[in-house]
Amino acid sequence: QFKWNIWDWGHTKKEKQQLAVQKLLIEDNKQAFDKNINIAISESQNRQQKLEQLIVKDKDIIALQEKISKRTADQMKNGTKNSSDYIRDLNAEKQARINLESREIQLVQAKLDELSLKGNSLF
Repeated sequence: QFKWNIWDWGHTKKEKQQLAVQKLLIEDNKQAFDKNINIAISESQNRQQKLEQLIVKDKDIIALQEKISKRTADQMKNGTKNSSDYIRDLNAEKQARINLESREIQLVQAKLDELSLKGNSLF
C-alpha cells in the first residue's frame, strides 16, 4: 500500500503560523529601526543647530579679539604695553579662529552624518 498526501493540512497551517509570527517580528524590528534612525537624525539636526549658534558666537568673539589685538598693538607702539601683552592677545585671537574652524568642521561632519542616516549618497 502506497500512501501519498499531496496536501498536508496540519503542516501547512503550522508553517503559515510561523510565517505570520516571523512577519510580525520583522515588522517590529523595522519599526524599531525606523524609530532609532529618526531619533539619530533628530539628534544630528539638534547638534547642527547648536554648532551654528556657536559659530555665530565664535565670529563675534573673533571680532572682539581683533579689536583687542589692534588696540594692544597700538599701545605697544606707544610704549604702554609690552610685546608679551600683544602676543597674549594675538594668541587669544588665533585660538578663537581655531575654535571657529573646528566648529565649522564639526558642522560639516554633522551634515554628512545626517545624509548618511537618511541613506543619501555622500558623493
